[in-house]
Amino acid sequence: MIIVATKSPKSKAHCKGYSLVEIIVTLCVLGILTSIVVASFAGVDDSARETQHKSNAQEIAALCMEAQIAGLDFVVPNNLHQTIKNVIAGGTPSEGALRGVKFSNEHLASADVAGVCEFLKLNGKQLCYQGAGN
Repeated sequence: MIIVATKSPKSKAHCKGYSLVEIIVTLCVLGILTSIVVASFAGVDDSARETQHKSNAQEIAALCMEAQIAGLDFVVPNNLHQTIKNVIAGGTPSEGALRGVKFSNEHLASADVAGVCEFLKLNGKQLCYQGAGN
């Protein structure tokens, strides 16, 4: 007579799996890697915001110069904030070759004025862009 050994259902309980310590160590390593990645992206947001402010400042300075050539005067002497608000609101010349053309930058919110001011300065009756800030 031949006896064949078969595995009983109880043997499944002895299968090798991951221990609690291995799972906890893996989670700790993943947590550390995640914190490193998040910390590396923290400066990206500030850099993007500064680039957007520089771009808006260039656009405002160019628009102000174009409007002055067309005969509009947005500049308020010694008041950079009001000058920028005037450029954002815009205006339309009533005479000259550009009569009827609207000069404005309405997509820029008044909340962005503070960030833009860092890259602009008034030089007499002219609004000038400064890439490096004041």
